Amino acid sequence: YDETLDFIKKRASGEERSILTPWASMNDGLLDGIPWNSVTVIGARPGTGKTLIASLITRNSFALNPTQDFVVLDFQYEMLARNSALRDLGRYSGKSMRQLNSCRRDGIMTAKDIADAEAFFNMKRTHPIYVKEEPCTVARMAEILPEFCDDPRIKGKRVIVTLDHTLLVKQDTKTENSSNETLYHLGAFLSTAKRQLPVTFIILSQLKQEVDGVERTRIPLNHYPVMRDILGADSITQNADTVIIMNRPAKNQIWKYGPKEFNIVDDKVMAVHIVKGRDGGESMFWLKADFEHMNILDMPHSEIPLPTSSAAPAYSGATYKK
Repeated sequence: YDETLDFIKKRASGEERSILTPWASMNDGLLDGIPWNSVTVIGARPGTGKTLIASLITRNSFALNPTQDFVVLDFQYEMLARNSALRDLGRYSGKSMRQLNSCRRDGIMTAKDIADAEAFFNMKRTHPIYVKEEPCTVARMAEILPEFCDDPRIKGKRVIVTLDHTLLVKQDTKTENSSNETLYHLGAFLSTAKRQLPVTFIILSQLKQEVDGVERTRIPLNHYPVMRDILGADSITQNADTVIIMNRPAKNQIWKYGPKEFNIVDDKVMAVHIVKGRDGGESMFWLKADFEHMNILDMPHSEIPLPTSSAAPAYSGATYKK
């Protein structure tokens, strides 16, 4: 009780804070951001923007949380660190990925463009972001993370740990007979590490292919994702404090989304569902994709999809409470 009372006092005074994300709607749906010593799972089908959203959280975290002392450790198994850096530059410069790659149709990068890129990367070097690109087993991750936290450069700081994504964790063929066993061990590791180390986890996961099937895309009652849509859901979600599932309805030609028939105008509309929230409850909110410039934005209030069903409940800001 004494520890809990001390925590309450620190939250009230602002000494203890969550990690603010770039989106007010997400912060409102969580505990004013992502709490420390927690596991947040973000699931989506390929091409929806889950890797980008994790990158936006970590790359903006230093500016949004200037009073907190922390570093970022990315277990980045899917995307090259180089490509992640290109995305950062695209957001900063306003240039598309085609322009940054000097595709002839879109224009070759000039000497000034390259000098500006160098200045940007020199500025970003001041942010303590560490990347592990070589996939490893859960057992090896369980060795790496305490070693990392105990490094003299890191010791005493908190760590935001990301994993992209769960299915790319290497199977230990000596102790694990299937990917499900690997995911089970991963979940157990996350649960233990968040208690023993000064960390918080952002874990990315694929969704099952069934979410793109006819029964899910053509029947409004089945549009909304649920926890069992996460690949390896039993192993991963039971150890998660928060489970977020992202959906871009227009990718599946859904223009009236869900039982309330929210009006979807284009493929930039992102429906974000908090399907498990141990502390903040369940909710749904809207974001807007700007993939050309590798960005995701809060949906402007005037563009929030409106329900067309007469049975729809009222909105409060950008968040629809189920």
